[in-house]
Amino acid sequence: MAGFANRVRTLTFPELTEDGEPVLYVAVRDPRTMPSSLLMPPDIARAPDGRPLVPEEAEQRSREILARMVIGWRMYDATDFTVDDDGNPMEQAMLPLPATPELIDKLPMAVTHAMNTLIVEALNPR
Repeated sequence: MAGFANRVRTLTFPELTEDGEPVLYVAVRDPRTMPSSLLMPPDIARAPDGRPLVPEEAEQRSREILARMVIGWRMYDATDFTVDDDGNPMEQAMLPLPATPELIDKLPMAVTHAMNTLIVEALNPR
């Protein structure tokens, strides 16, 4: 099959997976094989120190970039945390596809951190 090698990265999260359940994962386009225009947020207003003037805008742009990377996942909605009458956690809802910035916002921090790490590594190779 012609094309870039290693163009898909599958990040697995066994530490987040309950015993006896299939391992949670996110399959993403490898940022090293993506055009930089898809990985860089559009210009946003910044303060003289480089920080975004509107942090929420920067966070939204970051979620948009992560959503563009996702091609598949087995992930639960981390915002869905209901308990039964005895205080035991109930089953969480699975996140649907396609990924959107709103769904990215429902991922656990460990997942978004791992995805952001791939971007940083692609932008700053050693």
